[in-house]
Amino acid sequence: MGMSRELLCRIGDLKGPEIGGLFRVEYTSASQERRHLRNRLSHDRDAQHIYSSNSLINVTIEELTPLTFPLTFQKKEVGEMKKCTFIVVIGCLFLIPTLAQAQVEKMIDQFLQRGESRVRPEDLRVVQLEIFPDPVRQGQRVSFRVTITNASRHPGRVTLAIKDRDEVISEARDVDIRPGENRIDFLETAYRFSRSDHCFTVEADIEHTRRSIDVAREFCARKTSRGWSLTDRVIGPLYVEDLDMNPDPAIPGQGIRFKVRLRNDGRPIRASILIQDKDQVVVQVENVTIPRGYSDFQFPYTLYSFKRFDHCFTVQVDFERTPYPVDAVREFCAKPMGWTLRP
Repeated sequence: MGMSRELLCRIGDLKGPEIGGLFRVEYTSASQERRHLRNRLSHDRDAQHIYSSNSLINVTIEELTPLTFPLTFQKKEVGEMKKCTFIVVIGCLFLIPTLAQAQVEKMIDQFLQRGESRVRPEDLRVVQLEIFPDPVRQGQRVSFRVTITNASRHPGRVTLAIKDRDEVISEARDVDIRPGENRIDFLETAYRFSRSDHCFTVEADIEHTRRSIDVAREFCARKTSRGWSLTDRVIGPLYVEDLDMNPDPAIPGQGIRFKVRLRNDGRPIRASILIQDKDQVVVQVENVTIPRGYSDFQFPYTLYSFKRFDHCFTVQVDFERTPYPVDAVREFCAKPMGWTLRP
């Protein structure tokens, strides 16, 4: 019994209390038996030979039987723990790089969004500039919309300013510019149009450095008969050179026919022409070609009733569902003396 306990101490690396627990004896008893064994070995050469030989491993089954179940259980438990540890380590090898990469990408995104802007002025281009309303009359409040393309792969935050020469008209601060096309609406402003044409530029403030942005074309608001407009479809200018009616003078209740002579100083267009008495449409011709230069237009007969003493006629051109008043070289009013348009 003492030899098996000494074996467990030397080979099994167990302490005295642990050995005593396995053999269900007190720690002092196990310790005393080990001391007696060492004293015997120090005086008995035969015992020393037996202890140091391989026969020491052949401990009797009766001595080690009480140890069989506990040691087997510990061995299985250690094996299971090693298996679980191996699985955890393998999982960490795959999980940790993934988490690290996600964290790095998140930090990069935060840096791009909150840190320095990586958008350069040369990456930006103004492809469209609009005003609302269009046309805008003098003294009327106006708002701008700008469409900008970002040719880089990086987003950024910039401050944009619309300028007329050296005057800042409107600003949009801390605008998020993404790769591709970006549409930015500016706040309404009371900017006053006064010249015949106003050409606008867009300036970007990136990292406290202001630079003009390249434009796809010139964006100029030109004065028309209805106000200032940025659209390329502005017509004219058009002028009424003459307005006649037949018969002249006319009798109340009699069918009359108007003829208008127009001068078109702009490009040829197709439009509808209306003759109005204040806000009332007297007669119209639809979808006619108005060439450049002078042209005459006959209107169909109408049973217009002359009732007032101030029948003054105006001409309006309806182009692509937008009405454009036409300036006249003189006022065309029917006098109550026989209702005539003659001067």
